Amino acid sequence: MIPAGQSNVDLTITPVDDNIPEPTETVTVDADERSGAHIGTPKSATVWIADNHSTSNSPIVTLVASDPIAAWGGSDTGMFVISRDRSTNAPVEVSFTVGGTAVSGVDYFAITNPVTIPNGSVFRASNDSAKGQRRRGSKTIVATLTILGSYRSAPGYSADTVTLVNCLR
Repeated sequence: MIPAGQSNVDLTITPVDDNIPEPTETVTVDADERSGAHIGTPKSATVWIADNHSTSNSPIVTLVASDPIAAWGGSDTGMFVISRDRSTNAPVEVSFTVGGTAVSGVDYFAITNPVTIPNGSVFRASNDSAKGQRRRGSKTIVATLTILGSYRSAPGYSADTVTLVNCLR
């Protein structure tokens, strides 16, 4: 709650130290609209927690929407690309969550999860095809990396959005 006479309040995030090397972690706070209040943009904020133990041998993985627009009823697909900062002699299995306003299997064809970046490769692409022809308006597919011990995430590149737009007029 923001006290009367103030325009903001600070929320302090204090990491708990342990002796375990861990990838970068996040804390996200979402603002909730209450009676008599209007939340501006952005409605959420994320703090990145970097570990103070060595994980430098773990690859840094990014997730970006390289083609962030897909159209219903057409051949225009969206694309997420998951990549790592260096090639290795071993595959890396990358997990992620999928959310948004679009429904998997209804609004778009299901996305393979987890994905494996093969040994010797640095990326894996995922095409997201819109499904059906009766849609109106736009919906979103939001993919967010799930942090595992075999890789680290790059701050600012662990989540992205593909928008399914209405191609019917």
